[in-house]
Amino acid sequence: MKLIIFLLFLFGVGLIPVNAESTTDISQNLENYSVFWTQIIAYSTIVVGTVTAITLVTTYLHQKKRDQISALMEILNSLGNDERRNKRRKTYQANEKYKELKDISVFRRPEYYPSVSATLSYFNQIAVITKKKIIPKNEFFDLYADTVFYCWESLQAHIENEQKKRNNKFYMNHFVWLAQQAKEYWLKNRPNEKIPKLKLS
Repeated sequence: MKLIIFLLFLFGVGLIPVNAESTTDISQNLENYSVFWTQIIAYSTIVVGTVTAITLVTTYLHQKKRDQISALMEILNSLGNDERRNKRRKTYQANEKYKELKDISVFRRPEYYPSVSATLSYFNQIAVITKKKIIPKNEFFDLYADTVFYCWESLQAHIENEQKKRNNKFYMNHFVWLAQQAKEYWLKNRPNEKIPKLKLS
């Protein structure tokens, strides 16, 4: 009974001729029908797989962007707190004293070194997470490129002296990279503006 219904269905959709005269014709049409639906299922699987992959990639990218923004907000909050500001201000003062006395050891004086060391380490760490794309580089520079310049200007002589003493470029190399990236960002995005220079009041 089921076979008869199935054959009638095939007959109705035109896959079996009305005047089929042999079982060979029926078998051929059944085979064609089977191939047709196999292809439909295969194409459907490909489409579903492609849509699923696109959805997963899109979700991942959106989540990654949210994570970057969240990490950036934490960095910005940290940069803006009073403790960090005071350490940077003390670091700027150390550089002013160095330029006045022409004595590189100024940076290691007890009144300056804790702030100098903290500022160096902090921006070296920011450089690392920027390199690893944990925070979005351009968004960070949109807000704090000038601060990177001020800290680099204040600490460049000290960093280069320490690298020379160690006879390698590893010391604070990430901070060096960050300063270079900040310069590239500024020249590309603010071509009509001079790179900020530190001026202590």
